Amino acid sequence: MSVLIIARVVELVDTPVLGAGASGIRVQVPSLAIGSRRVSAHCRVRLCDNGLLFLGIFSIFREVNMVEDKQFERLEDSAMKLTVRIDPGGVDKAYYELLEKYLKEAQIPGFRKGKIPRNVLVRKMGEELKEEVTGKLLDAALREALENEDANPISKPLLEKMSKLELGRPFTFSVTFDVFPDIDMAEYRGIEVEKLRAEISQKDVARELENIRMQNSIVMDKEDGIAARGSVVTTNYVELDYEGRALEQSRRKGFVFTLGKGHPYGLDDQIEGMRVGDMRVLEGSRDAVSVEVSVVAVKVREFPKLDDELARDISEELNSLDDLKKKLREDLEHRAELKIRVRKINKITDKLLEGTRIILPHSMIENDLKHTWQDYVLQSGVTEEVLIEALKNANQSKEGILNKWRKDAIKSIKTRLIYGRLAENEKIVVSDKEVDAELARRGKQQGLDTEEMEKRFGGKQFRDYLRSELLQEQLFDFLLRNSIEKRSQTIEYAELMGE
Repeated sequence: MSVLIIARVVELVDTPVLGAGASGIRVQVPSLAIGSRRVSAHCRVRLCDNGLLFLGIFSIFREVNMVEDKQFERLEDSAMKLTVRIDPGGVDKAYYELLEKYLKEAQIPGFRKGKIPRNVLVRKMGEELKEEVTGKLLDAALREALENEDANPISKPLLEKMSKLELGRPFTFSVTFDVFPDIDMAEYRGIEVEKLRAEISQKDVARELENIRMQNSIVMDKEDGIAARGSVVTTNYVELDYEGRALEQSRRKGFVFTLGKGHPYGLDDQIEGMRVGDMRVLEGSRDAVSVEVSVVAVKVREFPKLDDELARDISEELNSLDDLKKKLREDLEHRAELKIRVRKINKITDKLLEGTRIILPHSMIENDLKHTWQDYVLQSGVTEEVLIEALKNANQSKEGILNKWRKDAIKSIKTRLIYGRLAENEKIVVSDKEVDAELARRGKQQGLDTEEMEKRFGGKQFRDYLRSELLQEQLFDFLLRNSIEKRSQTIEYAELMGE
């Protein structure tokens, strides 16, 4: 879990490199730039409602210590304000170095390249020159100011304020950015959990046997073609308005359902007794709507006998019905153990969320929602524009959907951060050998060797996924080992599983 957690944090804040230090997980300073008015091939400046927005990256003056003073101010919601003053020497050096470059490379009609008088160049390109110097000073000074500091940005710094660039005078600017939140961890040892034991009854085993019979049943045409309880019925239907006209948007062809299991219009009783080819107008229970229904096919389901032969058909390892029942009971016990484990972990997680203080930065929440939305669009199988239009037709919106997700996003981010810090604190790691062993185990299940297994399922990404899964299980094992079980209780299997 922690690998995904940490990798996710990096992805959320759109920064390329992640490191872990004594103070916690830290993110490398993001690339910077300046956005809308053209000032050079590498730099644009755009003044937003609340300042200039940094968007790209420069790499100049790294060898020069130009920062004369810097002040950090902690803001709300894990944000930071940084005010930097560049000494006059740094301003002059940056300006004249760029001026010399322009004198060599600029082209102005009436002058040969490299022969433009200094005063002519300054008169014609002075403002553009200052703007480009401003951009480079901002970037270089910001990088210098943040070097060896714990306050590493996890969002793109926003320029709030800057002085006018003047030669021979200091240049001052202020930026704000989000930083990785402080994590005031709750005590994770000694959390109380309920000790549960699932009771597997004969009824539970019988239900599983019926599921197996259903899975191995055969559907055949009913000889008399009459719909009866338990029949698998295929119908065509359409809603009618109050004047008996078909509402085409409701028309459905080839709708298959099991009679008695609940027709969407509540028509089971009225369809019972209809024959293949019959067509009737029935009164649905839903909004008292009239529905024209025609029966296309009526089939019956033939179930296999519960005997030794069925057991052998299911698995070569089973020789009798008793073997099958024993195997089903073992499977139910395993499912119950996993369910109980999940309940305990959820209980522990809730306690950790309740007791841990984390103030999430706004950018971290918004980026999580952004990625969730992108997944939602991808899963919809349509373009974002089509999806937004569909939401609009359903009286919904992208903003409304994101707001519904926000609470879960906050909980998810905090959970990932808590477990990431726990793994760091307890030095819980997964070795390459453990990943190899898990690859081999899964490969054996699939009938593949380790190399083929890794290649088929995504290479390095699959290894990372396995590592995160193994780490998650190790984290859970650690928490369960250090929990305290109280109030032993026996619970029926069906209740435990919510059946």
